[in-house]
Amino acid sequence: MTEKSALELVSDGLDLFAAGKLHEAADRYRAAIAADATVVEAHLALGKALEIMGALDEAIEVLRGAAEVAPTEPLVHTSLSQCLQRKGMIPEAESEMAIAMQLQRRY
Repeated sequence: MTEKSALELVSDGLDLFAAGKLHEAADRYRAAIAADATVVEAHLALGKALEIMGALDEAIEVLRGAAEVAPTEPLVHTSLSQCLQRKGMIPEAESEMAIAMQLQRRY
C-alpha cells in the first residue's frame, strides 16, 4: 500500500470532521502536516478542529505555524484572529484581523 499524500490525508480528515469525529480528523491533519508542512489547508483544518474541541492554545500555535507557512493567506490570519478572540486576547486578535483585511485588499 502506498503512503497517502498530504492532500489525501486532509481529505480523509475532512470526511471525519463532517462525521463529527474531531479527534480522528485532527490526527489526519497532523499526519498531513508531517507529510508536507507546506500544505496550509492541513494547518487551517487542524486549527479549526482544535478550536471546536476547546484546545485554543494548541489551535493558536497551529495557526501561528500556518502564518509562517502562508503569511500572505488572509484566511490564516482571520482564523488566528478568531481563536485569539475566543481566548480573550483581543489586541492580538485585532492585529491579526488587520493583517487579514490588508491582505484581502490586494485581491
